Amino acid sequence: MIDLRGKYALVTGVAQGNMGHAIALSLAQQGVKVVLLGRDESRTERVALQIGKSLQTDILWRAVDLASVSIEGANAFRIFLDSIREVVPEIQIFVHAAGIARNASFLETDPDTYRQTFAINVEAPFFLTQEIVRTRWMTEGVIVNIGSTVGESTHGWIGGMAYSMSKAAILLWSQMLAVELAPNIRVNTILPGSIDTPMADSLLGKAGKKDMATHIPLRRLGMCDEIASVVVELVRNPYISGAEVRVDGARTVGG
Repeated sequence: MIDLRGKYALVTGVAQGNMGHAIALSLAQQGVKVVLLGRDESRTERVALQIGKSLQTDILWRAVDLASVSIEGANAFRIFLDSIREVVPEIQIFVHAAGIARNASFLETDPDTYRQTFAINVEAPFFLTQEIVRTRWMTEGVIVNIGSTVGESTHGWIGGMAYSMSKAAILLWSQMLAVELAPNIRVNTILPGSIDTPMADSLLGKAGKKDMATHIPLRRLGMCDEIASVVVELVRNPYISGAEVRVDGARTVGG
């Protein structure tokens, strides 16, 4: 297994008290020097302070609106990352956990919903990764993309057309990237099912989450730290690449 102590990781989507936060904390507990990216400045700073206090270290963070940067184009990603490269010599781990989901069927999906969903869920990881690899800021290591079980062809989210399409795109892209970036950079995808996050709160509400649990063989929603533990395993194991790991309480196969 790979010793993670002293390695640098870039983690997106840390500002909402969700998977990104849990992933960053778990990596930091392994001795990784994490760099946190989140949309909301005050929340991102708060997460950095919380993790730093628990581990008695300083945590580097930056606030960034990935949708806006995506609209501005590839050069905007370069300019943004330059502000981090000034203080971080290289990274060995990149985890893209930022995401957006809206309840909208095909006929209800307006251009703004479609564009913002793909900007954050697809374009941001695509062009961030392109910039990171092209400039050789990462020359070896591992990329972990957070997909979703609804991105699998037979398990789309009815009522979440753009989100399901975006996660299907991430799944295919990750597969292709694992081949193209080998042998020095590994690429893996985690496919969470229903996870107890602020996103689930806004989409389902308390009653909806309770009903959702009845359709999951393990009879509960997953927890963010259960996703984070899988990320750590995918990062530490040097022979896992091109993997798609479902973390869904067996819902896909039995729900």
